Amino acid sequence: MLELSIPQLGEESKNVKDLVFTILSTEQPLSIIELTNRIKQQYRVNITYQAVRKAIDTLHQQHVLLKTGKKYAINKEWVLKLKAFFDKL
Repeated sequence: MLELSIPQLGEESKNVKDLVFTILSTEQPLSIIELTNRIKQQYRVNITYQAVRKAIDTLHQQHVLLKTGKKYAINKEWVLKLKAFFDKL
């Protein structure tokens, strides 16, 4: 079964994974603490480091994010595969 993870971009989303993806789409790579601080500042969401870490771990396991050292970035290969899938669709 194909599982697609397509983030909802923008400020209307309060899902942590969506917020992480939205921030990384404009600035990357970032560490978990940097992402936590940006979510708190930009979206005025009271969120814990552990919640951001859990979201990042899930996105990393789904190959949406790449980890380099202690920083995370969007996996360009995942983006290209997703684009190719939608082009076929």
